Amino acid sequence: MLTCGKCSRANPAEATYCYFDGMLLARGRANGGPLRAGSLSFPREFVFASGRRCRNFDELSLACVEEPAAARDMLRGGYLESFLSGIGRNDLAAIARQAGQFPDPARGVDMLLENLPSQVVAPPKLQVEPLSINLGQLPAGKDHRFSIRIANLGMRLLYGTLVVEETPWLAIGNGPGLPEKSFDCEHELEIPLLIVGKKLKANKNPLLGKIGIESNGGSVEVAVKVEVPIKPFSLGVLTGARTQRQLAEQAFKNAKEAAPLFESGAVARWYAENNWTYPVQGPTATGIGALQQFLEACGLTTPPRVQLETAQLKLVGAVGESIKGEVRLKALEKRPIFAYATSDQPWLKVLPAVLSGVSARIPVEVVSTPASVGRLPHMARLSVVSNGRQRFTVPVVLEIACQPALPALPAEAILPPTSRPLRQSAANAQIPEALPADEIASGNGKLRRESLPAWAHVFPAALLAFILMSLLLVDAFRSRTSEATGSPDLPLVASGDENDDRVYLLIGAAEVDSHRFGISVPGEKRGAAKQLTFDPFGKTNNTIVRIDGQDWIYGLNGEPGPGQRNRRRPDEVEPGRTWRSVWQFPDNIVATQEVSIRRSDQTGRYETCLVRYTLRNADSVGHKVGLRFMLDTFIGDNDGVPFTIPGQPGLCDTFQQFLTPDQIPDFIQALERPDLKNPGTVANLTLRVADKDGRIEPPNRVQLSAWPNQALAIPGAQGSMTRWEVPLAPIHALSSQPDSAVTMYWDPRYLEPGETRELAFAYGLGKVSSTGRGAGELAVTVAGSFRPGGEFTVTAYVANPQLNQQARLVLPRGLSLADGQGPDRPVKRSPVGAYSPVTWRVRADMTGSHELTVQTGGLSQSERVHIRAKSFLD
Repeated sequence: MLTCGKCSRANPAEATYCYFDGMLLARGRANGGPLRAGSLSFPREFVFASGRRCRNFDELSLACVEEPAAARDMLRGGYLESFLSGIGRNDLAAIARQAGQFPDPARGVDMLLENLPSQVVAPPKLQVEPLSINLGQLPAGKDHRFSIRIANLGMRLLYGTLVVEETPWLAIGNGPGLPEKSFDCEHELEIPLLIVGKKLKANKNPLLGKIGIESNGGSVEVAVKVEVPIKPFSLGVLTGARTQRQLAEQAFKNAKEAAPLFESGAVARWYAENNWTYPVQGPTATGIGALQQFLEACGLTTPPRVQLETAQLKLVGAVGESIKGEVRLKALEKRPIFAYATSDQPWLKVLPAVLSGVSARIPVEVVSTPASVGRLPHMARLSVVSNGRQRFTVPVVLEIACQPALPALPAEAILPPTSRPLRQSAANAQIPEALPADEIASGNGKLRRESLPAWAHVFPAALLAFILMSLLLVDAFRSRTSEATGSPDLPLVASGDENDDRVYLLIGAAEVDSHRFGISVPGEKRGAAKQLTFDPFGKTNNTIVRIDGQDWIYGLNGEPGPGQRNRRRPDEVEPGRTWRSVWQFPDNIVATQEVSIRRSDQTGRYETCLVRYTLRNADSVGHKVGLRFMLDTFIGDNDGVPFTIPGQPGLCDTFQQFLTPDQIPDFIQALERPDLKNPGTVANLTLRVADKDGRIEPPNRVQLSAWPNQALAIPGAQGSMTRWEVPLAPIHALSSQPDSAVTMYWDPRYLEPGETRELAFAYGLGKVSSTGRGAGELAVTVAGSFRPGGEFTVTAYVANPQLNQQARLVLPRGLSLADGQGPDRPVKRSPVGAYSPVTWRVRADMTGSHELTVQTGGLSQSERVHIRAKSFLD
């Protein structure tokens, strides 16, 4: 062995120079200067497709630079790897193999050039012009475009990232612009930049921004300066005000004269002209209350304590009658009061508040009193907001003073006994398009008292007393039983694991004839529950069956179908059993709804609700039949839950449409809180329920949007009575009440006589596992089919990924990648604060418990999956 005197490295006895530093070797000691390895001849030449011959590393490096397309092809084809291995440079061959697999071919060639022992190719060097930009004066709210030039003074590929640092009004690109962008450059590159007008706010001082450019050829910073002059206020006693404080001080000194300027919206328009955010939220108050509202919003005065004088509002009227009422508030201190309210029911209209110093009145009106079921009163809630965002809730009870009888069916509309069992009652015939389900009139008219015998007046009272006594006894017995067993005091089914008596999921329905159901998770205290749907009994969900272009509401139109079984309430259904209802529509279309609580394939606990529909054409002719289900999502006290979608960055808290089956993911998840580090309860909605026979159809379309509240005032939004097409609106369309929902469509399909369709989805508890903190965070979730031969999705969410960051999925024996891709996936850069998703499709090869692991950026998160011979959803 020969030892290099310079680096003290051991070399083989036959070596003539030190491989590590290029020094010549002679009999155990280093002599002379470093050897130019790049000029040493190859044992054989490397020839490009163009005929260009390369006799050493210098010529090979120059050829790769001057013929980049050919170099990329030979690198990805493995020719360079084979050549380098053939001349004994296995170290360079390994680098060529990695470079050939790099997603960007140009970057792969540069990776190889960086490691070749040659100095003839100059490294990349970054040059940016200009380094300082002064755009002068720009008006607030108007976009402005300009650019910078990037030059590469070297011979290798220049690549890097541009980042706009803490400057919301500055973006990269023509529009809408991004805060960060990657680039690569062989010679010169022009980068467009954008001044985002809607974020350009007037200021007395110049606005300063900077763009950081980091690359493999150096780093620079570009300074951007812009002036946005303030437009002074030009009306009344506030003329000349240039800042919020100046305006407030002048208004405080001239309160009576200034108040109309706030009430009319003049001040709000001045804010908009300077592109400032108006601090007042909600409707503008009237009179002196408008000034008080502004001063409180700016934090320049203390809001008075407000007392609600109307604890409950009771209204009485006949069907169709207009009724008025009001809610009163007063301030406990001598300061002006303001208030506004919103109603949770469309039949109750809220009018602008009437303010009078320290007191306020909020008028409400029922324009036309709706009918009710069984003469039960209507219930509504007024959400009242007053000074200092003080909130109150006022229950409103609307009693029906006189409910008219419904008109009888004409004789010709009555079907003979031999006709098919279809019932079109007068109640159904009179349903208006926008009438909520709990407001449908029923009954065949009131009895005439003079036609009844005397004993008939006593019998109903006696019967009522008997029923009340029975209910008291049953309630007392149920209370004792509940205390003894510890089960919830809710009319819901409780399902527990065979090895764990804890309750994991609940389903409930208000009444058998509604056929709607809600889903909840039991709380820690007896009798408490955390809802997974807005209404624990599912009143705000609905199912529409479309037959030959006409829409029918499941459980409302039509009648109980033939062979109806198990029409018990869900609280009478045992874990793992099915609550089934059969409903028949016109044209002999029979729909069967089956709701059951099943064990989770992953935990073995009863925490998944399987919902299955069967549509059967029992007619003698064919019909086009489809189904739509709207799920009103809700977790805890969050009605506007956000969603995670595999393959999409961040959280969906606006709206999303999947318009074809190929776009629909296997699952989506609803989070109680919009934070993957601390999401709270996670609800998993499985959109592709696979059965062993392959008969269950996934949805054709899926929509995430706002629940169709009538307060949205958009066509088709009819709450729980919304028909087939649920209007698309952002989840935060009502800023005071975010509300999310998921709508699944199985589009109409032609059914031959006797043909059926099987449709299903599952909704229940899910899980997001996370690790890390701060800038380095990793969250992992899995969902899909967990039977042998089935496929499931692994989704990793990476926070603040670095440039060229990779994520790796490590699979144990028994699991394999299903899409033919490798385990390593690039992590795309995302906007600051957003999570970048990385997904893998995994195939289950054998039963058992398997632990998979996701690794990225020094973080590692494992997840155990259980592959079962038979899914609990079968």
